[in-house]
Amino acid sequence: NHLIPILFKSAFIVPPKSAAVYRALHSKQILQFYSSSSSALHSAIDNTNTNTNMEMDTNPNANTHIPSPPYQYLSGQPDFLDLSDLDKLISSREANRQKGYDLSSKIKSALLRTRASLERIGDDRHLLDEQLETLILQALALDQDQDQENKDADADADTAPKGTKPRIANLSFTFGDYVRYKAYIHFLQTGTLIPQSNLKHEFTDEEYLSGIMTMNHDLARYAIGRATERDVASVVMARDLTSKVLDYLMKFDFRNGNLRRKYDGVKYAVKTCETVLYELSVTGCDVNAVTNNESVGEDQVAKRARIENDKIPVEELQKLCERMAKRDELREALIKKSRDGQKAAKQAIYALHRQDFKAAERLIESCEK
Repeated sequence: NHLIPILFKSAFIVPPKSAAVYRALHSKQILQFYSSSSSALHSAIDNTNTNTNMEMDTNPNANTHIPSPPYQYLSGQPDFLDLSDLDKLISSREANRQKGYDLSSKIKSALLRTRASLERIGDDRHLLDEQLETLILQALALDQDQDQENKDADADADTAPKGTKPRIANLSFTFGDYVRYKAYIHFLQTGTLIPQSNLKHEFTDEEYLSGIMTMNHDLARYAIGRATERDVASVVMARDLTSKVLDYLMKFDFRNGNLRRKYDGVKYAVKTCETVLYELSVTGCDVNAVTNNESVGEDQVAKRARIENDKIPVEELQKLCERMAKRDELREALIKKSRDGQKAAKQAIYALHRQDFKAAERLIESCEK
């Protein structure tokens, strides 16, 4: 056992390629070789001792308790791997991403000022609206430039389905807040839910749904404010629209996520409006008369009739529901395909362990499809 490593370090024996060759060397053959080549063996031993001494000299920590320096994994060659193009792309996207966050913060501030101007006397709401629209246009232009850059970087990338679009930074949430504000203004002007086609800019289905869901909280606040003026008709309109929106949203299959949480919030908005109506009824207001269009003015009757005929855009919401259902099907198919690919890859590894190369090749081909 002590002679085998020494023999392999000498120049007379080639190291074997497998452990089976080690076991094939018989002890008698080693002794015969040693007796016939004792001088060569002694020379090999001397060379081994010399190399060992040299290694100890190059490693100053060999005979001490100080650890050796870490292994140098990285290459010192500057041109080992050129990632300059990737670095430029990442830097450009990071700069655009930061611009997106800055614009999003400005848009949110503008939305707060514009929203507050509706309930405050003396503010120039038209000027605030113009400033808000300018920021929205800048955000959309930045997002469009990022899309074009992504297409140039990856020409083979698939086009996003209709109604979906990945946004830069957190602009998707900001655009949802903008839709919320526009939907509330549309309610104050018409008493109905704003259709997606009536928006001046193009937003995704998720952004539109997010806006009309959170708009119901504005309607609940509106109902509380009008109740202080004993305006039962306006409270009833807010309650009816929130109820209508909730009834139609029940047709959607929202998964756990942002839209699902906002959908649950619509229920509380409806409850708030109904609570306000109950409190008005117990304080002397005739809620039933307003609901039945009795003892109200002609303008309020006409307004309520228009709301009853067309509270929500049913056709557009139906198409939106179908698009989301189709995307859910594609998502489930993609998840199943990914799961099957992972399973085939694991089976291919097990087949390689068994040295079943044909089965491994077949499984790898199924992963690549």
